[in-house]
Amino acid sequence: MNIDLENILLSDTMGSSAVTRLKTAAKGAEPFKEMFSSLLQEKRDSLKETLEEMEEKRQELEELEAMRQMPEVEIIRRLMPDGSIMVTEYRDGEIASRYRKTPHMVDMPDPSAPLPRNGDGNIITSQQKMKQVPKYSLFEDLL
Repeated sequence: MNIDLENILLSDTMGSSAVTRLKTAAKGAEPFKEMFSSLLQEKRDSLKETLEEMEEKRQELEELEAMRQMPEVEIIRRLMPDGSIMVTEYRDGEIASRYRKTPHMVDMPDPSAPLPRNGDGNIITSQQKMKQVPKYSLFEDLL
């Protein structure tokens, strides 16, 4: 009955052709509404799946970035008072390894020791006191 009253009121204010146009527009909009609501429902259903896929892709990208990123490695060589070289390897700011390279030692005459002399006052070099001193190799320093 409400529809009839609306039709009567509409037909009184507008022409009968306007009323028929409104009715046909309302009837034509229903399939569009149904189609639009079904598309919206499909999008809503697939949204959760899409978000899960995006999260999986983001995690994979983070893992690949972590694998691609090489750790920062720093090697420091210190010359110690005894002639050895202490090599310290740091990875990402933490000590990864440390070792000492002892130098090759050679005999050198000790300049602080008194020179041995024979009865005539001549220096005897074969009896001169020797001491071990490190022999530096440029090649070892570069390693």
